Amino acid sequence: MERFLGILIEHHAGAMPLWLAPSQVVVMNIAESSADYASTVAQTLRKQGLRAAADLRNEKISYKIREHALEKVPYLAVVGDRERDAQTVAVRARGGVDLGVMPVEAFLDRLHNERKRNIATDKSSHRINGEISAPEVRLAGVDGEPIGIVKLAEAFRLSEQHDVDLVEIAPHAQPPVCRLMDYGKFKYQEAKKQHEAKLKQKVIQVKEVKFRPGTDDGDYNVKLRNLTRFLEEGDKTKITLRFRGREMAHQEIGMRMLARLRQDLDECGQVEQMPKMEGRQMVMVLAPKKKK
Repeated sequence: MERFLGILIEHHAGAMPLWLAPSQVVVMNIAESSADYASTVAQTLRKQGLRAAADLRNEKISYKIREHALEKVPYLAVVGDRERDAQTVAVRARGGVDLGVMPVEAFLDRLHNERKRNIATDKSSHRINGEISAPEVRLAGVDGEPIGIVKLAEAFRLSEQHDVDLVEIAPHAQPPVCRLMDYGKFKYQEAKKQHEAKLKQKVIQVKEVKFRPGTDDGDYNVKLRNLTRFLEEGDKTKITLRFRGREMAHQEIGMRMLARLRQDLDECGQVEQMPKMEGRQMVMVLAPKKKK
């Protein structure tokens, strides 16, 4: 897992995309008098399906901003007495971009629009938290245990109680099936599985081995061993036999040599392309035999 996380961090230069970031928004209070409002804003964001945290530490706001900026959190929301009274937030995007002061609803719209763009390119996305609209759902717990059919409000209450997300996993069921889970961790595990599956995929290469009509037995056996190894490793092989000058008048010699190769490689290879002339050379392609 550490290696995979390292690959992701390197690929994104430490700046995880919004859907993958462990914390999508950190809400910070400037003074103790705005701590309750910061906590309320973070809770509002979580109810709308966002992974939001509240940093209520008694530290200078510049220190908290710098700390979370180094962690490359996608969005930082700063609130003080002025923002509390106006029900707004001062928003900074990753990279220190100042987005200004905006109502909480406008900030939510911005985040939801960014999420929709992610969903448009991610067909496996699920509706979570505030995106779920069914009046009741069939609910499974954090460990997959069945809870039963409950009202949506009760499902939200349980998700807050366990500090996890409510995720719709079977939208077309009646009622829809939802599960309590850490959605960020779930998406991380999905991405990890896809990465590992990609690593396991065998990239089939075509290895070329060249012969001449006058190739002697010693050289023939060396090349035959190479062909056998390539086929056993799962690669295709391209056998080329080049004619020079008056050798073009004796193409039957080349046909006999390729027939001999087909016979000698019968246990590990099968003909994918029968011998044919390409300019002054005769070409045959063998593919690995499928294991039974």
